Amino acid sequence: MRCEVTRDTTAAGLLRELGRWATVTPQDADRPLAHPAHWQTTGATGQAGPGMPTGGSRPPAGTAYASADYRPFATADWTDYRLRAAVGGLHGTSNSAGITLRAGSGHPVSLSVGHHTASLTTADPETTGDRRSCRLKPSATHRITVSVTPRHVRVSVDGETCAAVRAGRWRVAEGAGGFSLSVRNDGPERQWPRFTSLKVG
Repeated sequence: MRCEVTRDTTAAGLLRELGRWATVTPQDADRPLAHPAHWQTTGATGQAGPGMPTGGSRPPAGTAYASADYRPFATADWTDYRLRAAVGGLHGTSNSAGITLRAGSGHPVSLSVGHHTASLTTADPETTGDRRSCRLKPSATHRITVSVTPRHVRVSVDGETCAAVRAGRWRVAEGAGGFSLSVRNDGPERQWPRFTSLKVG
């Protein structure tokens, strides 16, 4: 990481940039959707903040996927945290909401929640990965709880245990990382799902 200071850099701008990189604890994060400036939109969307995953802004025409990272520098050493989220606007199999755990590490874990199914998938460069799925009670809304520890990622949906994956034989620091949110819409009706709440602890 590098912070570049030029003659046009203001004191306020420098402090704002340093604040983005300063390490925070999961307890500091609390309700991250209340702080749009802490998010970085990924992809070629040209928008900042968590607006697209929350429905606050519409993805550009022709877009089928949008995501936003929460303070990737400040959360880079997270190994033990819990997320509680609520999603809405889910329809059939054409759209879904996602959370990537251990984001930015060499061992991210991706959760995808749809209208009636959820899946938890590992991405490990040394293996073919692991995928666990569960059936959900069909609904346009779901409540999600994700627990991340150095050795496991566990997910429950609507208060019911859904899936879990175990860490491989890598060092704890190799799996350190925060999280990102994403939404997917493959349907022609442009019905995007959205995160309606998110709490971190």
